[in-house]
Amino acid sequence: MRTTQCLAALAALVGGGAASAQLPVTGRAVSLLSWADANMQSFMQANDIRGGLLAISHNGVIVYQRGFGYHNESETQPMPENALVRIASCTKPFTGAAIQRLATQGVISLEDFAFDLGQAGGGLLSITPFPSLGDARLRNVRVRHLLTHTGGWDRGEVGDWTYEECQIAGDMGVTSPPGRTNTMRWILGQPLQYTPGVLGCTDSDGDPTSCYSNIGYLAAGLIVEDVSGVGLLTYLRQNILTPEMWVPSTDLRQGRTFHADQPAREAYYEGLQNWCVFQSECSGLRCSILVDSPYGSWDHEARVGQGGLVISAATALEFMNRYYVGSGSESIGAPVEPDWSGSHGGSLVGVNCRFWQRGDGTNVFIWFNKRNGDESEANFASQFAAQIDNELDAQSTWPTTAVDGFWVLPGPTQLSYLGSYNYPFRGFAFALTQLTAGSKVNLKPGTDTFVGTISTRMRLSAPLGLARIGG
Repeated sequence: MRTTQCLAALAALVGGGAASAQLPVTGRAVSLLSWADANMQSFMQANDIRGGLLAISHNGVIVYQRGFGYHNESETQPMPENALVRIASCTKPFTGAAIQRLATQGVISLEDFAFDLGQAGGGLLSITPFPSLGDARLRNVRVRHLLTHTGGWDRGEVGDWTYEECQIAGDMGVTSPPGRTNTMRWILGQPLQYTPGVLGCTDSDGDPTSCYSNIGYLAAGLIVEDVSGVGLLTYLRQNILTPEMWVPSTDLRQGRTFHADQPAREAYYEGLQNWCVFQSECSGLRCSILVDSPYGSWDHEARVGQGGLVISAATALEFMNRYYVGSGSESIGAPVEPDWSGSHGGSLVGVNCRFWQRGDGTNVFIWFNKRNGDESEANFASQFAAQIDNELDAQSTWPTTAVDGFWVLPGPTQLSYLGSYNYPFRGFAFALTQLTAGSKVNLKPGTDTFVGTISTRMRLSAPLGLARIGG
């Protein structure tokens, strides 16, 4: 079935240079922040980016949330401001928040050994290395090393093993992709590149620094599941961003590999072709079917703890309003203090994004559907953050009206699945079929005949004028 999906996903990418016309813009306009519109337009035009999101919160209120460019490959649908998007490594602060909560509750400690490999006192994750333990120093990897990228793995030296699905499957004699547990077993059978707990890499100035690693968060996600007894996504929805915090389950999701499995609100990801890893028989470093890279050249479901979440811009800001996102920090995922500043980048084929906590009450989410670099300062989202830094510093008067939430146009039911400002759900009864607990619902002016019961927790408002819902 997966091979069939890979074949179905095979398609030529839409090419062409940067368009001269302005890109479409969606979401509620905010006059005090109109400079943000102009900056997104100019940046996306200059870099031939066809889809993007920008959202800003100030003092806990989401005051700006807009979509730019296009939501689909054929460029017939403008990007809704509430689009669901992959956030790549910006997933890591979510996994960090789960670890921090378990540590606060005393279920685990950041000083616990991550793996139970026969050492005195054992470790948290009972997993058998394949074919045998690859390095005795793996017994010394602690939970805090997973969070701070100091576990002993250097992808700059050996490559990112979490992407070696075909090789791992071939070595283990299992179907590709091998899944998270088999991937972790195979990694534990390999040697480390440096001693856990030290800064194993150097920066451009030759100073010691951590070695960015997806493996640490692969392990951290497995630990959360092992000690909590529930899947990582379930744990996040129940403990980190809940409906009581006005984050509905529709807006915090495990991403899916194939376009056919993705919800209607999820954006299109731009990328060249690569080898599909979903194969019944796979050996060596390469499989035999080409796909558009974002749709089958890696197992996205297996990246849930390290880079697999799909969220809305509003969810990103709600997370930043509550938890620290600083990459490489032992405090990643801890409840944020008012003056803490930090950021985290995310990059996959088809994704460049950034979580940015400025420490002045302002948080920013930047997302583009095109990749030009990794999680470093080179990626598009980081470049755009630098471009608007002075504008944010100069903003002395801030809007106070919240612009997030789903939008509903009262009246006759029509099928409309985005629920965005420009493409609202049509008909209140239909909207209820699309909304889950914790949804913020903005009613556009109008009248709707509705007889029924609202049985889920949601917040109703009519910010643009009178809306009547009733018999």
